[in-house]
Amino acid sequence: MQLLDLDDIFDNDRILVPREPDLEPDDLPPEWRDEYQERAAIRELSGGLPRELAEHHALLDVLKMMKTEARR
Repeated sequence: MQLLDLDDIFDNDRILVPREPDLEPDDLPPEWRDEYQERAAIRELSGGLPRELAEHHALLDVLKMMKTEARR
């Protein structure tokens, strides 16, 4: 199993234009994958977003959370 390189994912020199994440939800560690799935479901079912958009925003949310956690 390959561990995520958070320095590569959260490189501050990258362009700050919204883009697709470099990884898929299946690449997330299990505890973060659970968080992703919950957030995607809430955005889709309660927020009324189409599934693909709900999953996209949920993944971005989780990546931000991982970045914050890594800084602690």
